[in-house]
Amino acid sequence: YGSRVRGNYRRLAVAIARRRYVPLGSCLNRRTVVHDRDLADAVVLASRHPGAAGAVFNVSDGFVHTLAEIVVAIHRAIGRRPPRFYVPLAALRAATSICESTCRVVGLRPPITKALLEKYTEDVAVAGTLIQRALGFAPSVDLESGWQETMAALRDAGAL
Repeated sequence: YGSRVRGNYRRLAVAIARRRYVPLGSCLNRRTVVHDRDLADAVVLASRHPGAAGAVFNVSDGFVHTLAEIVVAIHRAIGRRPPRFYVPLAALRAATSICESTCRVVGLRPPITKALLEKYTEDVAVAGTLIQRALGFAPSVDLESGWQETMAALRDAGAL
């Protein structure tokens, strides 16, 4: 994420800003993120450090966050309170199954699928400690300030 955020985090940020976000499940699934500026710093460091040759590194902000923490940071960045409720996952899975079956019968593409729901609720967390230990990488952007910057950039670009 960062000034040029793309993909799922951009969609999430825009949905939150446009008040079209409803938490699916408890959002306690774990994620690791890295701000684009920290990623760039890590790439430059690895390209210059002799200890990086042939190594593979995960890069993160140094923390494992829940999706709920990320959602709260995005809300704070735009001066809003995060939602206090969520759609229970069991009910959502049942509704998704019915929706997929109905859409299949009438020949429509379902707006949400079981696979998409599982992707949204899965843990996607990696350890970014190897690059910190081996190369001395130290992320400089924390979750709150990173989302402040990201949301300001989206606002400036007219995406919000």
